[in-house]
Amino acid sequence: GEQRKKALQNLRVGICELFDDEFKRDCSRQGQARELDIILDLFSSSTASFSEKNDILLITKQALYSKHWKEIAESSRGLYAASCFLVAQDVFSQGEWKEALRLLDLGIMMGGPLLVDVLHRSVEIVQQSSPKLREKPTQTTPQQKKSRKDHDSPDFSSFSSTTSPSSSSSSLSSSAASSSPSPSPSPLSSSPPQLKTKIQKIQRAKLPSLESFYNNFLKQGKPVIIQGAFESWPALTKWKNSGYFLEVAGHRTVPVEVGSNYLANDWGQQLMTFSDFIEKHIENPSENTPIGYLAQTQLLEQIPKLSEDIERPFYTYMENDEDIYIINFWYGPKGTITPCHFDPYHVLLVQTVGQKRVRLYDRKEKERMYPRDDVMNNSSQVDILNPDLVKYPLFGDIEACYEDIIGPGEGVLIPRGMW
Repeated sequence: GEQRKKALQNLRVGICELFDDEFKRDCSRQGQARELDIILDLFSSSTASFSEKNDILLITKQALYSKHWKEIAESSRGLYAASCFLVAQDVFSQGEWKEALRLLDLGIMMGGPLLVDVLHRSVEIVQQSSPKLREKPTQTTPQQKKSRKDHDSPDFSSFSSTTSPSSSSSSLSSSAASSSPSPSPSPLSSSPPQLKTKIQKIQRAKLPSLESFYNNFLKQGKPVIIQGAFESWPALTKWKNSGYFLEVAGHRTVPVEVGSNYLANDWGQQLMTFSDFIEKHIENPSENTPIGYLAQTQLLEQIPKLSEDIERPFYTYMENDEDIYIINFWYGPKGTITPCHFDPYHVLLVQTVGQKRVRLYDRKEKERMYPRDDVMNNSSQVDILNPDLVKYPLFGDIEACYEDIIGPGEGVLIPRGMW
């Protein structure tokens, strides 16, 4: 135990060295020079109280909620991450390893890139010091034990990865989806007579060459279901068993979307441990439990062990080398729905377990998709499962769309701008 505490102390010294002159200038520009001074004093003090450390954690956390997430400065995130480390070190020294792990996860998820390596190393120290973390969280009911076989339950889970551009050029986003096996999804909707839309199948290609993929699909902005390229991923077998996630990440804190979908009035976000998410929303939900969805989270970055279960698809190397490759993760119960939207980058959605129905509309249909006029302006106002053609008449004039089902080991290219 003392050796682990000393290891955290060594990391603490390293954090101060990461606060370079540019970081300090950024803090001054953001009006957070005082917060930086307080944190540096706390890092150098051996007598600072828990209350002092917790106070600066609350202050830096408040700064993260003062603006839209995309407008938060990296310095503000770095200060929050440092504060998370300070308090985590304190509670860990008192033997509260679960709380220490929760704080480190918050720092990783919300603290930006500056301290992420230090926080990952801190997580490893906490895990190595706490044998209970290597155990699967306890199962409380016979039903839970039954449902944790290789997906006896009809629950869906999904994994995804995305790439966002670092320049004005496009970027390729690879997305992986993991879900529990279930019967084939029913059609999204029965088209009302007023709809003129003809539904087309998405073209499938067996391990297309890079040249074919680029010329026939990516360059043309045309979707394609790729087969034969992802079947060697360990995720296709490991992720069938929720017990694997419990063993690798059961005590880690993750962001869960709760409610029908992110556009619904009942939508919200909750932080909970992975084991609580699986128990409450996947394995053993009650009748009154709302849908819980681990949606578009960068879980593989937060828990690098899981990234060993997939490989970067070589199709994601087709664009500018300066593009940033991002992996997003989806994991949810059967029946989860993502509202119709478009992304500013190419997406490669790879299914790892179960099946997923995908519907796509051409980017030229933007006007007929009725984009929202708020911060979610890349999402459609139309409920494509039950469209109100009185309110959104142009939607009924769309001539064609794509719809298909992808299964384990299949990936669908969703070109940039496609709904």
